[in-house]
Amino acid sequence: MLHVSKKALWLTLPFPPSELNPNRSRGLHWSQRSRVTRDYREEVAWYAYAYCNHGKNGKTQMLRAPVKAVVTFVVPDRRPRDMDNLLASLKAAWDGLVDARILEGDDASRFAVERSEIRYEKGQRYVEVSLEESTDG
Repeated sequence: MLHVSKKALWLTLPFPPSELNPNRSRGLHWSQRSRVTRDYREEVAWYAYAYCNHGKNGKTQMLRAPVKAVVTFVVPDRRPRDMDNLLASLKAAWDGLVDARILEGDDASRFAVERSEIRYEKGQRYVEVSLEESTDG
């Protein structure tokens, strides 16, 4: 699901594959990790592009930098999770949003995760992302 307004975008993404978690990918061959990264990046890009509010002439409405993100990881159980690793596993998602022309870039001068949290919902596993153009220059 994706909702777009003039200065903000809210979307629900599939949970990143476990192979993208830094602690779980140590034993993977680089080509396996590369394939999983590419596939998740493309999935997010196509999902965002397909459901995005396209402007005149079919052009995507890009959020202007700087953009702040709020990320909520929805998980099916209450076991402890490392937020740093969860956020690192979203790198391919940010790249996918750049590919879909939602974000100008994901470097520190144009994009930052302002807040992140974990929410328990039995049987559910997805990521909620809110992106908003920052009024801070």
